[in-house]
Amino acid sequence: MAKQNKSKDYDKCFEMLLDLIKGVRAVQDNSTKNLNTLHFNQNNLIKDIHNLNYRCQVIEAQLEELQTKNYKKKVMN
Repeated sequence: MAKQNKSKDYDKCFEMLLDLIKGVRAVQDNSTKNLNTLHFNQNNLIKDIHNLNYRCQVIEAQLEELQTKNYKKKVMN
């Protein structure tokens, strides 16, 4: 009888261990997905920053052009 109880206990422990392993794998999969999402978002943020930098350069160039035109108008008047 004691051997049967031990066998049942081992079976329960084995099932619990398998459940634990499944849980750990699920957490690993979820972590991997989260890391991939973070990496994707990081890349998008980098692209957005580059676009903003380019737009700022364009605006700066336009402002310089306007300042030059305004200066020329003042000098001519």
